[in-house]
Amino acid sequence: MFKINDEIIVNLDEYVDTSSLVALKPQIEYAIALHFDKAVPSQYVGDIFLDKGKGFLDITDDERVEFFNKYPYLKDLTHNQLLLWLRYHLNITYGQSHLHVISSRSWEHKHLRGECDKSEVTESFLPFLDWVESQQIFSSYGRVNLFLNEPGCSTPIHHDPPHKHISPKDQFIWITLGDRKKFFVYDENTGEKHYANGTVSTFDNHNYHGSDPGKFANWSIRVDGVFSEEFLTKTGMFRHFQ
Repeated sequence: MFKINDEIIVNLDEYVDTSSLVALKPQIEYAIALHFDKAVPSQYVGDIFLDKGKGFLDITDDERVEFFNKYPYLKDLTHNQLLLWLRYHLNITYGQSHLHVISSRSWEHKHLRGECDKSEVTESFLPFLDWVESQQIFSSYGRVNLFLNEPGCSTPIHHDPPHKHISPKDQFIWITLGDRKKFFVYDENTGEKHYANGTVSTFDNHNYHGSDPGKFANWSIRVDGVFSEEFLTKTGMFRHFQ
């Protein structure tokens, strides 16, 4: 497994103002409710699943033609609507969606502000973005994604692209408020799940990770960027990332 300072998940709570972040929870959830109709089903590209035989929400061109021939009314659906239909029609046991608070033009440059764009929901999340900037975690940040899980839905165990053998050491924070989301990093050698127990964390996303089904609806936020020298120094992560 890839580790950061010999830790699988680094809890960053002591280095940020978690009380002011937690105070934003009702406002963040107001913004989620306001823009829930803009959430899109999460898609996973490439051979990134622990279980290669399940969990892929996308479909091949041949499968698409087969579905359209059998159910011609599907042609009226957008791509995202088709993915939602597949959730109900096929034996898919998870249902994660996401909101692009700030979207990236490419996966490789998701940490760069100049390669990212505000979305139609950005303004509603300005109090949260103000908190991010006030913590001086990043010298600059790029993509901001909010992940939504409905009750009983998990996030499939996967690693981030392009592959899991070499880590590019992506710099990001992962945030969840409360204990609804049962997020973990998975050790494929031992089968152990290492659960996040903090409000603000980071980990190497080229390790397998996912979340258990939750009893209630839950969410998390990932902010990609370039960690500031000050933050790397006080967290002891400078050598790892530099």
